[in-house]
Amino acid sequence: MDAELLNDLVQQGMRVQAAHERLAAAERQNNPYERQAALADLAALEEEQARLENAIAALDRSVAEAEQAGDHAAAVKHLMQKGTLLTRIERRQDGLTCYDRALENARQNMPALVEDVQLVRAKALGELGRLPEAETALDELLAGVERTDGAGQARLLAHKGELFLAGGQDEKAQAAFVQALDGRGAEAEPAEIVRLRLGLAQSQLRQGQYEAGAANLQSAFSQAQAAGDEMRQWDVLRELLEVDLGLGRLEDYLEHCQMARRLAERRGDHVEAAIQRENAITALLNLGRHDEALILLHESLDYVRRRGPRMKKLVLMMQLGRLYFDLGRFDECEAAYQEALEEAREQNNPRSMTVALGRLGALYAEQGQMEAARRYGELAVEKLEAEHEPEIVAEQQVLLALTYRDLGEDELARQAAGMAAELYKRVGQQDMAERARQLIGELAPDL
Repeated sequence: MDAELLNDLVQQGMRVQAAHERLAAAERQNNPYERQAALADLAALEEEQARLENAIAALDRSVAEAEQAGDHAAAVKHLMQKGTLLTRIERRQDGLTCYDRALENARQNMPALVEDVQLVRAKALGELGRLPEAETALDELLAGVERTDGAGQARLLAHKGELFLAGGQDEKAQAAFVQALDGRGAEAEPAEIVRLRLGLAQSQLRQGQYEAGAANLQSAFSQAQAAGDEMRQWDVLRELLEVDLGLGRLEDYLEHCQMARRLAERRGDHVEAAIQRENAITALLNLGRHDEALILLHESLDYVRRRGPRMKKLVLMMQLGRLYFDLGRFDECEAAYQEALEEAREQNNPRSMTVALGRLGALYAEQGQMEAARRYGELAVEKLEAEHEPEIVAEQQVLLALTYRDLGEDELARQAAGMAAELYKRVGQQDMAERARQLIGELAPDL
């Protein structure tokens, strides 16, 4: 069985397992509707389940035939494949039984395969929550490695560290990675060093050692770059982006977004490249670098216009309008919001129509076009029911209250501000509710 077929079977098995779990949950909850839906899922997956069971039976036959022919390498291989399949579809105990058989066969007949079997068996033990047994298995392997084999020891310690990470034992994970790097990893391949640095950083970050973790991530990324290992670069960059945000390092975050974007483009992953471009836009806006953000925002719009989805275009048009507003480029701001409004109409999206109308009202108020501001503001609050979208309606009511105030219609302004205060209070936004009440006080200081 080749790797591609095995992966296909795993995906089928995961779908079948999910349907069985859904049925079990429905029966525990005594939910007849959910039970019926789960049974329908299983019926639809009947062919896949049969194919899965046939594949498992075929592996059993392959094991028996190999053992009968004395081909122990093939028997171990098929047992490992069956163990992998069962483990990944959440039948871990059955998978562990296969690994046990494979290990026994390897020890008796194929010593060269013992380490490979023991490694995957240790991982399965860890997934079952049997960490002490998994640790013992890895320690046995370490004891059998020559002291002069620094690379071999580093590789096994990396497995040990990752086992502890998966089990939430972060201090022990850190100790394993440090042990691997302190003298034993000198002979390891660059990819293995990156793996160790990444694991060490993850264990440190989980313990709140952010500066040390960030430093190890930077080191791992530099080594991955030097080795030309793009897969590891991506693994490290994902961690770096989270650390940058957590530490408030926006300049670093921006730099790593740009790196991630270029890496995604080289891999042909246009979706990830678009995500990282939009992350970079957010960082640039927070850094006050609006002109640079504007360039990237137009790039994002060009991409979305070519590839979609249309809802993303609507979000970007709203963001573009806000950026033009902040830059004081009001004609371009109006054009962006009008395009967003038309897009929202075509998508039959009343929520976005409300926001676009409200933003246009605020724009016209900024330009002193108060009657236009009033008209758009009133349209905005009419588009949505406060019961369904209280936060959006509250925001529009505040904008409308400000427009009424500037028009000298204080009573209407107080009513709009009062409605906003009530809606904000309803959704638990006390700060915003207090601001709306302050507006009422400014409009009626004697009350």
